[in-house]
Amino acid sequence: MFKKIFYSLVFTGILTSSLAQSNTRSIDLPSENITTLEVSNTWGTIRIVGEAKTSSIAVTSVYENSGKLELKEGNLRLSTRAQGNIAYVEAPNPGNVNFESFNLTITVPQTINVNLKMERGGEIFVDNVKGSIEINNQNGSTSVNNAASWATINNLNGEIILSYSSLENVKAISLITFNGGIQLILPEKPDADVVLRTKQNGYIRSDFKIRSSDGDTFKNMPREYIKAQNAWMGRTGNGGTSIIAITNNGPVELLSN
Repeated sequence: MFKKIFYSLVFTGILTSSLAQSNTRSIDLPSENITTLEVSNTWGTIRIVGEAKTSSIAVTSVYENSGKLELKEGNLRLSTRAQGNIAYVEAPNPGNVNFESFNLTITVPQTINVNLKMERGGEIFVDNVKGSIEINNQNGSTSVNNAASWATINNLNGEIILSYSSLENVKAISLITFNGGIQLILPEKPDADVVLRTKQNGYIRSDFKIRSSDGDTFKNMPREYIKAQNAWMGRTGNGGTSIIAITNNGPVELLSN
């Protein structure tokens, strides 16, 4: 049995739409082997959408560059391949000569694991993916909605927003950014062991009671940037899921959905 990956390639220019054209092609991959999707981009966006009733991976790419070079051929340089149980989508590194970007929208089966990397700058969105999530974003915000497994998100510059409808079978969540706030949205009455920290500027708040090892309950800080280190280490509910959320500059918030 084979799974088809469809590539819908749309070519557009930043300064003009007169060169726009489209092309579609497909590649067959063994469906029983693909468990993980790895995506690497340099500039642009990565958007992953999990769908319950699909058995295919559909990739749509919109290509742009500042010099109107290779507008017709740009998307053809997007690399797509399968090796073992991993499907790869890789945008080429444009170097420092011309700015170019690939805006990627990828529809996947909900159960797939994703490993996403933005090398220079752009936003990453993940929606309704039930497998594991690993993200490295150099410059730009990262937003993950309705996760259901472990997640590791590392941003250099940009906020992180992550939501769960359930923490059942979620062993660990790690969210780290240098510049930007962190919002972790959890179901009511979560059971977790948490480490929340702002290293230079920010505040910490939680919709859930977090108790320290001494039994004290942390009090919410005002929504004002405080030029000091702040750290909460404790437990909410009965403990369980390991949660780490650390930023150098920005707030850390645990919110109820």
